Amino acid sequence: MTFSKETTDEITQYMTHIENEQWFEKKQFYNVVTDNPTRKRIIEEFQSARYIYKFFEGTRVTQKFLRAQIRVQVLMYASIIEAATDFVLKEYLSNTKEYKKMLQKDGWLKVIEIPESKEAIELLDKMAKSYGVTRDDIKIFTTRDETEVTLKKVKDKNPFPELDRLAEILKQDRQNIVVKKITRNTKNAEEKFLSVKFSDKVDVLKSLNILDNTEREDDNSKFYEDLKEIYLARNMIHIEAEMKKNGAKKMNLDYGKLAYLRATGFSTLLNQNKDKLEKAREMK
Repeated sequence: MTFSKETTDEITQYMTHIENEQWFEKKQFYNVVTDNPTRKRIIEEFQSARYIYKFFEGTRVTQKFLRAQIRVQVLMYASIIEAATDFVLKEYLSNTKEYKKMLQKDGWLKVIEIPESKEAIELLDKMAKSYGVTRDDIKIFTTRDETEVTLKKVKDKNPFPELDRLAEILKQDRQNIVVKKITRNTKNAEEKFLSVKFSDKVDVLKSLNILDNTEREDDNSKFYEDLKEIYLARNMIHIEAEMKKNGAKKMNLDYGKLAYLRATGFSTLLNQNKDKLEKAREMK
């Protein structure tokens, strides 16, 4: 059963507060997303999130329904942030060394750059020989967070006695170094990109100062961390994940408000730093 015409008209009138097409153009909302279908979808997603919020606000929903409103908002705003992040990385930053390093990451590992020393190269050659390959076919990694993997698991992947000396050269803990043979042509660029954690994508933006606020300097770092937090909150869309999280952080109005503010602020900061994006795109 639908609402009466009078109710529908009243709701429609109430919804006039939602951002319209003129607002999006005036604000240059995600103008850096030059792919028209993607930008159009971002705007539609934003409008939908705002409509849902205003509808629930107007009906003064109780807490159990309020949770549903927040869950939907977080999902939609996080999706906007993710879509914009992916576009910016691929369209503007794919020639940067930071982007290329991001694609090299392997789960809980990160690539170690080997110094140009005769001894280091000789050690790599010995390790490669153990694999039956050349030096270019192996990579040296270190754990990104030693709490994410047991030392035993790391040791099992390090059968090379040469690692003891190499660890000294690299100034790394021997037990946290991993040697892996490269399996070539198993993933194309897009597949590699899809396997990258969202937090690592945000770290690329941060390392290149893409979201620096030209009007304020005190909240730059926090903005990057908030983007990660919103994306993590999106996982609480799953009921079980949310219930497990409830002991620490609940899905409350703060999440919805933060997601809204960061989705709009993300667009503003991208516009402010458009020159950086253009310069990065021109890199060889």
